[in-house]
Amino acid sequence: MAKTYDPANQRHRHDLAVALEKRLLDAGFIEESPEDHVNERVFYFPVNDGIRIQVWTTIMGRREMACVRSEGKDSIKVNAVYRTKAGHDQGIVRAHSAEEKPRSVTGRINRTGNIEDIVERTIVRAREVWKAARTPHRCPKCEAPTFISKSKNTVCADLCWKPIEDRAPARTRPYQPYRRWSRW
Repeated sequence: MAKTYDPANQRHRHDLAVALEKRLLDAGFIEESPEDHVNERVFYFPVNDGIRIQVWTTIMGRREMACVRSEGKDSIKVNAVYRTKAGHDQGIVRAHSAEEKPRSVTGRINRTGNIEDIVERTIVRAREVWKAARTPHRCPKCEAPTFISKSKNTVCADLCWKPIEDRAPARTRPYQPYRRWSRW
C-alpha cells in the first residue's frame, strides 16, 4: 500500500529522502561534492560535452539523519547545466511554466501525494530535461549551447561576444545573496 507523504511527519521526510536517493543512484546519478552544496544534496547525470543534469533534492543530512526539508521550504528542482570555458556552470534547461519557451520543461516537483509518486515524478522530469539537453541549440559562432534568458533572448552559454576579461569568473563557493540591513 502506498504511503501518503506528510511533511509534518519526520519519519515520512526521512523515508522520502531515502527513497529519492536510492532511485537517483539506481538511475545512474552521481552525488556532487558536499562542499559545493551545503544546504542540500545535489545529484547529477552527465549528458555530453560538458552538459549534465542536476537534481536539487532538498535532502539534508546523511544516512540515518537524512530527511527532506519541511513543508513550504522548497521543491525538488531538475535542470541541465553546461560547464563554460571560464569554468562556471550555466543553466541551459530548467523547469518553467507550460507557457514558456519550448526548451523549458513544465513545472517543479512538489512533494505531495505518495512517496513513490514523488520519486517517480522526479525521474520523469529528469528524463524530460535529458531529452531537451542532449541536443541543445548551439551558438553559430563558438558551438557552445545556448539558453533562453529572462528577457526571452537566446544567449550563448560561453558569452562568446564578450572579451575573456569581461566574462564572469568561476565561482569557488555557492552564490550567497546580498542581504540588506533593515532599520529597526
